[in-house]
Amino acid sequence: LWLSMHLLALWTCWKHRSDTYFTIAGALVVYGIGAGLAEGGGILARPKEHWFLTWIPLALVTALNIGRKLREKA
Repeated sequence: LWLSMHLLALWTCWKHRSDTYFTIAGALVVYGIGAGLAEGGGILARPKEHWFLTWIPLALVTALNIGRKLREKA
């Protein structure tokens, strides 16, 4: 589930790479993945400060994707 969330976010950013906001959000997702890997073991067992670097970019990608779908619908 953890891996699939990140892959889906990166795939969404890749599909909409012409939009600057998706490019920035994708870079932040990659940065968050790197921060989680640099934290060492216990990524899921012991949430720490680096979780902000993981969850905020995922939330940004989600918000951008919802906003894009609403604009296309209107």
